[in-house]
Amino acid sequence: MSEILFPVIRESEQVLPFVLNGLASEYPVERIVRPQGLESGWWLLTRSGSGRVITGKLVSALSPGQAVWIAPGEPHELVADSQGWIVDWLSISGRGLPGFSTDPVLFDQTQ
Repeated sequence: MSEILFPVIRESEQVLPFVLNGLASEYPVERIVRPQGLESGWWLLTRSGSGRVITGKLVSALSPGQAVWIAPGEPHELVADSQGWIVDWLSISGRGLPGFSTDPVLFDQTQ
């Protein structure tokens, strides 16, 4: 069962280096197209199934245990493969984000 949480962010928390804007667990992806990207950074972990992440700098297939970081403002598309794609994701903003990579970064917990 998919769960999504968008916390209430107080004004005093908006000055922190990193702010969690939202998170989801077991979120089903079919197809998501974001030509302008997101205002925040997005970390996406494959739980089951598989799918493709397409950005201006990366085209990659993700399987269980693999994740990707997509920087704020990075146009991207997510496409599930035929068996479906279930992910966990975090949406992160804050003053510390410019220190993160502005390029998509792949993570592989299977190795």
